[in-house]
Amino acid sequence: MAKKKSTGTTSKKKNSSATKKKNSKKITTQSSSKKITTSKKVTTRQKTKGNLTSEKIKEKENLKIKNEKPLNQETSKETKINEPKTKSLSKEKTTNKKSSVSKNIVSKQESVEDIMKRVDEVTRTRKRNQTTNSNLSRARKNKDILEKEKINTDNEILEKVNTETISTNIEPSLKAKDIKKRKNTKEKTILINQEHKVLDKIEIIKEEKQKKNKIINKVLIIIIYLILISIFIFAGYKCINWFKDNKKIEKQVKEINEIIEIEETPDNENIEVIEQPEDNKTGQYWNYLNMKLINVNFQELKNQNSDTVGWIQVNGTNINYPFVQTTNNDYYLTHAFDKTYNDAGWVFLDYRNNIKDLHKNTIIYAHSRLDHSMFGTLKNVLHTEWINNPDNFIIKLSMESENTMWQVFSVYHIPTTSDYLQIDFYDNSEFLEFGNMLLNRSAYNFNTSISENDKILTLSTCYSDTEKTVLHAKLIKREVKE
Repeated sequence: MAKKKSTGTTSKKKNSSATKKKNSKKITTQSSSKKITTSKKVTTRQKTKGNLTSEKIKEKENLKIKNEKPLNQETSKETKINEPKTKSLSKEKTTNKKSSVSKNIVSKQESVEDIMKRVDEVTRTRKRNQTTNSNLSRARKNKDILEKEKINTDNEILEKVNTETISTNIEPSLKAKDIKKRKNTKEKTILINQEHKVLDKIEIIKEEKQKKNKIINKVLIIIIYLILISIFIFAGYKCINWFKDNKKIEKQVKEINEIIEIEETPDNENIEVIEQPEDNKTGQYWNYLNMKLINVNFQELKNQNSDTVGWIQVNGTNINYPFVQTTNNDYYLTHAFDKTYNDAGWVFLDYRNNIKDLHKNTIIYAHSRLDHSMFGTLKNVLHTEWINNPDNFIIKLSMESENTMWQVFSVYHIPTTSDYLQIDFYDNSEFLEFGNMLLNRSAYNFNTSISENDKILTLSTCYSDTEKTVLHAKLIKREVKE
């Protein structure tokens, strides 16, 4: 029984030692696992720390140093509290062991050697237990210290992480805002620079344009001055020529009037009155028939100009000239009676007309001169002063073969046209249509009409650059020369 008890105690001792070993192993495993976790955390921390700047790392180290001092104080206090507990536990164990040893000695009554061996073993076990207890206490202390350090470090890390996360959450937004502001400022500066460049270019272009415009304006002014000068010179030249031409015409007219005498022929057997409708035989008509014809000797005129074919006289105007005829209607627009070049021209008969055998429409042209030479006074036929005097409604012609008198039935001015310049007609009806057209155009009603037997005299001149002054008269009296 004693042996069994001893074996039981030894087994208990063995079990207690085994449990202690297991607990120590668990503690070591736990400490190792915690070390691993702490190492992992440290690595993660190192990674996070690696991202921090050198200034932040210094701040963290300062914070660690500050936090380590209270931690060391707390760990020292905890070790002092835990020391009496471990001593009480060791005392209890030793008392239990002494009682067990005494019981074993008494019950078993073993030999001294066995007892000594057992004492040695007990002392060894005690030493071992003391060492294990001291190691355990140290391990526990270290464990508590490590845990507290972990907790503190974790808290620090969490606080720092939170602060960092907050700062990182705030900083990126601030950074983003700063970046945006910087970008905006850069963009604004770029835009402002571009605008300044564009404005500078625009100013340069404006200056260049102004310079070009100034040059162009100067050139235009010079050109205008040159044009004005040239116009002035040309106008002066024209005026000089105009005065010269007028003087030449005046001289020729004077010479002609000195040579030629215009005679009035009394009524005689050779005078023929053109039959008129009864409607036209008014009081004025009889007065016109009582007027005398004119007669001109053309021998001397033909000596000066062989193209002379007649003489024309229009009452109420300055028209009292010999008229000529050639093979076209252009030559006497720029030539005087003596066939010298002259812009005043001369009075001429349409080249299509036959002066010896008059057409249904005989046409005479001349320039409307400002000095009232040639047909310059034909415009008077449109004035009321001329119209109010019925004696003005008579035109007299003298030709080599006959002398004639014409009664005015239409006066007007019209845009340049050629419809009144027809000289031949297909039949009488066409001629009547033509005559009625001329009557309808008249600016004044002369109370006359056109018949199939009538012959028309047309005088045409310039009213303006785009208009013509036109007079139409019909033959009412003639005298055939012997």
